[in-house]
Amino acid sequence: MMLYIIKMMRPKQWVKNVFVIAPVIFASPDIVIDSDIIYHTLLATVCFSLLSSGFYIFNDIKDIDEDRHHPTKQYRPLAANKVSLLMAFIMALSLLIISFTISYFYLPIISLLVLSTYAIMQIVYNFYLKSYAIIDIALISLGFVLRLLMGAIAISITLSPWILITVFSLASLLGFSKRYYEFHLEHYRNIRQSLQQYNNDLLKALLILSTSSCLMGYILFLAERTKNLNHDYLYISGIFVFYGLCHYLYLVLVKKQGGEPEHIILYDRPIQICCFLWVISLIALWI
Repeated sequence: MMLYIIKMMRPKQWVKNVFVIAPVIFASPDIVIDSDIIYHTLLATVCFSLLSSGFYIFNDIKDIDEDRHHPTKQYRPLAANKVSLLMAFIMALSLLIISFTISYFYLPIISLLVLSTYAIMQIVYNFYLKSYAIIDIALISLGFVLRLLMGAIAISITLSPWILITVFSLASLLGFSKRYYEFHLEHYRNIRQSLQQYNNDLLKALLILSTSSCLMGYILFLAERTKNLNHDYLYISGIFVFYGLCHYLYLVLVKKQGGEPEHIILYDRPIQICCFLWVISLIALWI
């Protein structure tokens, strides 16, 4: 039973919460990364992981019938009848309470506003806007921006608006790649209402638009940092971002692997190497 409860929390999805940690990377070199910053960043990450897991479970409760017709979602504990609805509800509610409690006692009070906004967005998404094309992905993308803001608030720094745009665009790319994959599952497309509002050409255009916006946002972020910090070689890190985006599009459009973006991040070696080199180059050039 415990294994199914953990599986219900979707720990693989916690890789998305790396965006809570991201502000530490994008902080000004003048800020000293000490144990206090690391402590509050980890707490913020735990809060968002627990909160998002709670809503994953609520989402599984709501979509239990729909998931039973999906090629992979049908094996989720609730859809496969491995966990009762009552147990799932209690677990989801407990995760939300623990998340807000940690935030209230150990993080800046404004972090509660970020968590509350995310919670409200998830409720609106799951019970209403999930059925509307494009808006559904916009809400998911805003969730990633809130992760970034949560990390920034935890360590009391201000983020560049360009990095917020970059993260929103990247999250949109991940979201539309998932819709592109699902759109080509004909039996599932006939069940999920939002997929019926897309077509193949629109999804490809949205993928390209999101990719372009992400790359442009990152370049403008680098331009801002280069001017403010007088670092002339920060642009080199953009090479890895460009390759990473191109390779991801290759996996989505050619290999048809966009159904689980977190799986690509966890298991695709070129993406992992690219991300590693990007972080190393950014840190080296930043310092």
